[in-house]
Amino acid sequence: MKNSQILDIRYYQKLPKDISDYYHIFNSHNIQHFEALKRYLVKTRFVKGDILEFRVDRGKSLIIICYLIKELKLNKEFIAMDSFLGFDFISSKDSSYKKTKVGEWSCSPNQNLKYNKTFIQKILKKHIYKNNFKKPDLIKGYVGLKLSKLIKKIKKISFINLDLDLYSGHKNVLSYCWDKLSVNGMIYFDDIIPSLRNAPFPEALLAYKEFLKIIKNKLKNIYAHKEKI
Repeated sequence: MKNSQILDIRYYQKLPKDISDYYHIFNSHNIQHFEALKRYLVKTRFVKGDILEFRVDRGKSLIIICYLIKELKLNKEFIAMDSFLGFDFISSKDSSYKKTKVGEWSCSPNQNLKYNKTFIQKILKKHIYKNNFKKPDLIKGYVGLKLSKLIKKIKKISFINLDLDLYSGHKNVLSYCWDKLSVNGMIYFDDIIPSLRNAPFPEALLAYKEFLKIIKNKLKNIYAHKEKI
């Protein structure tokens, strides 16, 4: 059975002003993030398929997954996709109080560092020892424009780290990747926090709920067809 896991407890901590955006600090938020990704990668370690990440950002999850693939001795490909240009399409359903704008998250919070592939490659070298490193396949492109072609090259998926914030990004990933997700494969939804009344990205939860309805209806149709036989 396919699974989707939602981490409910999160503590968002801003980077201190006296720390460079170049580095990731060892705070409670990052510790929880490491533990969550490790938990689900361990659970899917024997599930066949590639590991996918959508939205690289400053490379925090990328660093963690690169380390864990090597540490857990996972013989899997790691594909990470990002536009490296910030957000592109903002749907009318993206009504978050954060008021996300086109081009946002193309650079660091203090705007000193641009989130391009060269920067991410430097980040990986700075944060991970050479002997404890799985080189990811960094794919540049917007999910809505490139994922339909990329998914054709992927046979199976064992784990997805989904951190696209917005409605359209979540909808596209779920629509294109679900059929390639292996039995017992997992999707980690970074932006879905049901327990928060004022969730930072309610549109991500909306896309998830809409897709869940589609899947349930498909399953009902399959069972109904079998019963007729």
